[in-house]
Amino acid sequence: MLVTRLAELYDRVEDRLVPPGYRPREVRWLISLGPDGRFRGFIDTEGDEGALRRPAPYRRRSGRTPPPYLLVDTPAYVLGLGLDKMSDEKAAPRHENYCELVSQCSERTAQPAVRAVKRFLARGLEQARREVPDSMRASDLVGFIVEDTHVWALRPVRNFWFELLEGGASEKSDREGQCLVCGEEKPVRKRDPVELRVGRDRAQLVTANENAFESYGLDASEVAPVCYGCALKYGRALAYLLDSEPHRLRTAGGTYVYWTRHETDFNPWQFLSRADPDEVRRLLTAPWRGREPEDVDANEFYALCVTSNQSRLVIRSWMETTVDRVRRHLADYFQAQRMVGPDGDDSPHGITALAGATVRDLNHTAPQTV
Repeated sequence: MLVTRLAELYDRVEDRLVPPGYRPREVRWLISLGPDGRFRGFIDTEGDEGALRRPAPYRRRSGRTPPPYLLVDTPAYVLGLGLDKMSDEKAAPRHENYCELVSQCSERTAQPAVRAVKRFLARGLEQARREVPDSMRASDLVGFIVEDTHVWALRPVRNFWFELLEGGASEKSDREGQCLVCGEEKPVRKRDPVELRVGRDRAQLVTANENAFESYGLDASEVAPVCYGCALKYGRALAYLLDSEPHRLRTAGGTYVYWTRHETDFNPWQFLSRADPDEVRRLLTAPWRGREPEDVDANEFYALCVTSNQSRLVIRSWMETTVDRVRRHLADYFQAQRMVGPDGDDSPHGITALAGATVRDLNHTAPQTV
């Protein structure tokens, strides 16, 4: 099934992805600390290309006192300061929850850098509040650096944050069942933890919000019971594909992504988008040159076409085959469209050029044409 294949991909490319529970964010301010937690000053990371952009802890939050992010958060949480329109009184409970989270992280990870942050929050906070830069705003993100270490990026800290989110998701779930991916009996996630982006739209892969979509008393994402860990895997794997230029092809008919079970240099989107004459010629003459060095029959190929509709991901097509069959079909595709011009040129055409030849304006290309 689709989500299982995506979860398998995650296990293979995990080291290339943003850590679970993190997302790229602009950290405008760094609080520099010594190993003993002594305050050294604020560092403004704003430059010509914006502020420091790094993967940082993230979770959806709402309510009158939204929960804190781990170590990287706004001045209200980190310093207890109500800048702009927020009062210090309103910031106080946020800061208290933030300090409690840092304390838990310090105890669980036993990391010297996290202990330094904990000491700073207990002893050095007042000095830092007196030296807050005038340019700091309520929406700015503030993080910690101890010597040269970005504290929130430490692996034990990342693991702590993921376990915290996973445990929270389990507590919120009031159902247990067999996970469709790993097959284990676990708490079922209420909603997919990863929000996907299809073009400009935000969407989720599995969701239900009307009675017509629900069954057996299950609602939201429970209609497809998956544990939090597996939902995080398939969501982050699909987000990686949608954001990866080599794996993504956008057309009038939607966004196509592909991946394979094993690593390969073969990329069908290069043929369909650019149709380089030399690459196509090598593809067409491959049967006369013998087998490729890799065992292509053993490598499975997966392709998916998606669009979005009101924050819901729509699966337009899903294909499982082998790399070898894809090569043969591509060769047939280019052989069928081969045309020789008066000068003997038989250069192939990309899919955009072919579809665009059917309309006066490329923007009017019909999805079914592609």
